[in-house]
Amino acid sequence: MGWTAFSVMILTLLGAAIATGACDDWSTPPWTQTTTTAMGTWYAIDVGPDFTLAVGSIDSPYDRIPYLVAIGHPPGFPNGTPTILPLLSQMRIPNFGENVCVNGTYAYLTSAEPQLTIVDVSDLAAMTVDHTMARPLPCRDLLLDESRELLFSAEWDAVRIYSTAQPDNPTLVGSVVAPQSMALARDGHLIYVACASLGLRVIDTTDPELPVELANTFVGGNVRDVALWQNRALLVGPTVGLVSVDVANPASPIYLGQVPCEGEAASIAIKAGYAYIRSLNIRHPEFGFNENKVHLFRLLATMLPKFENSFFTRIESSLQAGALIVAGDVVLLADDDILTANIQCAPVAAVPELPEPQLALGRPWPNPFNPAVELTFRLPHNHAGRLSVYDLRGQKVHTLWAGQGTGLDQTLTWRGQISQGGHAPSGTYLFVLQDEKVGGRRTQLASLVK
Repeated sequence: MGWTAFSVMILTLLGAAIATGACDDWSTPPWTQTTTTAMGTWYAIDVGPDFTLAVGSIDSPYDRIPYLVAIGHPPGFPNGTPTILPLLSQMRIPNFGENVCVNGTYAYLTSAEPQLTIVDVSDLAAMTVDHTMARPLPCRDLLLDESRELLFSAEWDAVRIYSTAQPDNPTLVGSVVAPQSMALARDGHLIYVACASLGLRVIDTTDPELPVELANTFVGGNVRDVALWQNRALLVGPTVGLVSVDVANPASPIYLGQVPCEGEAASIAIKAGYAYIRSLNIRHPEFGFNENKVHLFRLLATMLPKFENSFFTRIESSLQAGALIVAGDVVLLADDDILTANIQCAPVAAVPELPEPQLALGRPWPNPFNPAVELTFRLPHNHAGRLSVYDLRGQKVHTLWAGQGTGLDQTLTWRGQISQGGHAPSGTYLFVLQDEKVGGRRTQLASLVK
C-alpha cells in the first residue's frame, strides 16, 4: 500500500472515530475530513465571508498542476460542529501560491514569482484571473486592513503597503525596509513582522505613506510565522520552536523565552487561549517516514506557553506545503485534504493557571521628571526579582534594584544615573519589574526632561 493510500485510510478512520467520540477526548487527532478532491497537496488557504479559497495541486508522477479552489460554507459554518464543505469550482493558475488573501469579490494570490495575481471571485462557479501586477520581489505573506483599505505585503527585503480603495487594482502607497520578511500580524496600526534569522520587527503604520520601524528584537534563530495574544508576540520557526516576546511596549519588546517544538515549526494560529502550531518533517521512530503534526499549547498570562498535546496530520515526504487557519470556532488545516477541528470544547482537562502573583509597579512620580523620579513596587514574598530601566532602543540603562521580594510595597528614587557612570540624557524610559521566580513582569514609562 502506498503512503498516499495509507494516509487517506488513516484520515477516514479518524473521521469516523471523531463522529462518534466525545468532544473532550483529544487523545487522538481531532481532525475531520471535510472535502474530497483530486488535489494531492495544499499550499495556502483563506476564509471569505461565505466561502473558503485554497491553493492546491493535482499531483501526477510527472508534474504538479496548481489550482485555485473555491469551497462553500454550509449554514452556520464556521461555528458549531465541522461538516462537509462543498466544492464549488476550481481554476488552474500559472504558479503555486505562497499565499491567498480574500478581499470582498477579489482574491490576491502570491507565488515564488515577483508578481501579484488578482482573481475575480464574484462568481465562485466561474472564477477568472483579472490581471497580474509585477512587484520588486516575491511575497511571503499578505495581510489585509479592511477598515483602512490597505494591503500589507511581506516581500523579503521590505514590507510594502498597498491601497485597496480600488480592490481590483492595489496601488503602492508606502514601504519600510524589513530584511527577510516572512510573515505578518496586526494590532491596530502596528504591524509585527517575523524576519527569518533577524527576529521580530515592529512597524507603526499610522501614516501608511511613511511607516516607521519602532523596534527590532533578535529571538535566537530562524522564524517563519508570528501571531499576537494579549501583550505577547508569539513566533515559531524550525530552529526556535515557539518564542514568546513581551510587546506591552511595542517600542521596546522584551524576549521572554522559548519552548521547544518537535519537528520544524512552520505556522501558528491562536484561538481561545490556545496556540495551534503546525510542525513539519518529524521522523517516525518506528517506520522511518516523515510526518507532520499540529502541536497544542496553552497560553498563560504569567508564564511561557504550556505544551498540551500533539496531533498527527499526515504522512509526509519532506514537502514544504500546507496551511493552518482559525475561522470562528473551527481550525482549518490544509494538508493532503481540507480538515477541520471543532474548538468549542476544552482540548484537554482544564489546567488551572497559577494565581496572579502580588506583583505591582506603580506609576512613576512625577512624570515628566527632573531631576528624579519615584517608583513604588511590590514583589511576592521570597521571590527573586529586579527593577531595571531601559531606553526605547531596548538597551538597559541601569539596574535600580535586585533582591528578594517582601510582599510589601517598596519605594526607590532614580536620579538619572546610568550603569557606565554619568547621567541619562533627556528622553522616555521604560521601567521593568521582573519576577524571576515565575516569569511575571510589570512595566511603566516616564520621560526625563532637562
